[in-house]
Amino acid sequence: MKVSNRILILLVVIEVLIVVIGAWLLGGLSNGSLHATNNSAEAASTVLSVLGGAMGVVGGVMTVVWSTLRLRGL
Repeated sequence: MKVSNRILILLVVIEVLIVVIGAWLLGGLSNGSLHATNNSAEAASTVLSVLGGAMGVVGGVMTVVWSTLRLRGL
């Protein structure tokens, strides 16, 4: 398997893990097992913005790495 294909698979796995972590955090906030220091709506907004930013950074970096490897033929 080419290195670029492995990077693409890794990108998908990391993005799915971030979504699963976000769903777990939001589920914990909604059912009360996780307690926020402020109200739940503000905590959910913060979780979504942080995890969305993380997905953007990971996706951007991995896309650049993937495209560089594809150009080199790896």
